[in-house]
Amino acid sequence: MTMDIEELKAKLQEQEIMLEDAEKQLQLLIDNIPGGILTYEEESGKFITISKGCLDIFGCDEGSFRDFYYNNFELFISKPDRQKVKDLIAQQLNFLGNAEVTFRVRDLLGETKYIAYRGKRFERHDGIKQVYAVIEDVTEQTEVQQQLQRIANTLYLETQRYQLLQEAVDDITFDYNVETDTLEYFMPTEGSLRKTIAQFEEKGKLSEYIESKDLVDISDMWKSLLSEQMKNIAECRIYISSRKKYVWSRIYVASFTDQQEKEKVVRIVGSIKDISAERKEIDALSKQANCDNMTGLYNKRAMQMLVKDYLRKHGDGTNHAMLMVDADNFKAVNDNLGHLYGDEVIKYVAKSIRSTFRESDFVGRVGGDEFLIFMKNADLDAAKMRAGKLNEKMRQTFENDGITIRISCSIGIALYPDQGTDYEALYQKADEALYKAKEGGRDRYELAGEEDQ
Repeated sequence: MTMDIEELKAKLQEQEIMLEDAEKQLQLLIDNIPGGILTYEEESGKFITISKGCLDIFGCDEGSFRDFYYNNFELFISKPDRQKVKDLIAQQLNFLGNAEVTFRVRDLLGETKYIAYRGKRFERHDGIKQVYAVIEDVTEQTEVQQQLQRIANTLYLETQRYQLLQEAVDDITFDYNVETDTLEYFMPTEGSLRKTIAQFEEKGKLSEYIESKDLVDISDMWKSLLSEQMKNIAECRIYISSRKKYVWSRIYVASFTDQQEKEKVVRIVGSIKDISAERKEIDALSKQANCDNMTGLYNKRAMQMLVKDYLRKHGDGTNHAMLMVDADNFKAVNDNLGHLYGDEVIKYVAKSIRSTFRESDFVGRVGGDEFLIFMKNADLDAAKMRAGKLNEKMRQTFENDGITIRISCSIGIALYPDQGTDYEALYQKADEALYKAKEGGRDRYELAGEEDQ
């Protein structure tokens, strides 16, 4: 019996020696694996073991490593990558039993390292799941790959850029680099030199080159180009320094995203064509269609379109006024002085109205001796003041062959939004107020609904 115990002791000692040798061999193997080994509990993320190779990557001891990353694998991953990497590892472990991924880690000195991770799940007898992972510092290789990718992206963008410019007419070309916030442009008329505008977006340079009336639409287009890959065409007035004036231009433009980060716009390129001659011809045709031949004011159809469009864009939270004007005794001028004299009176009325109201106000002739004015951003006091001035200006006497006719004007005023919130309602109310002015003795102005206030 004693011999049996001694034999068992000898065998146990032999097994302990073999186990010790195996542990030394395993440790030797672990120490010579490229990179290092981390083991952690899958659910909690708590580190179990951290190899010397792992500590060498970060140049610290085990205590510092555990303290810095709060002894948790999840917090080991750089915050911007954390959720994405965590989900990716979980998906791979669930479907494959192992996982391979590369992610960023902030080391103890605050520098970023790229870590290649290869992990495998192990379930203990008590059901706790652990992950054994080999990690390797691949920062240098990753930076080289990124540099090569940037070169590839640049080549790709240059190819796309010049393809676009080849399609464009031979006018001003421009190239905006989003990352450096610089815009380069090339003007054939200025010595074929390429010029650069720094801090283009930061300093709001767009507003320096686009006419203020066109700036809102062009700014909206520019924001869209910065947000996604797209092409667009727009027309606006652009300041040309060599000509010292704004020139009607057509812009052909396209934005390009990064080849890898498809949602990140990195370049906007395009060309600018002078269309001032084309616009002059269009404006002449438009004037013929929208203006009264005798007075040069807008016709009734144009006034309706202009007011409707303005209220659609600028109606909310603002006050405007519509004035209907009728020349008093105009029929007497035609009947007694003749139609040619009547035409001159109409021209005088149109000139008087145009000189009384602001350049920004819409003024039109909507009938034989009826005129319509839409005052932008005007309250009751402003409308009354202008109407009073027009009454004064219109008190004139016309004489021909001993016949004398005195003219004046009657005015009806409707306010937006008090008397109406669309063109039709304002027109009707202003017409009703005009009728009141005529019924009240002419040569005066009346406000729509004033008797009800």
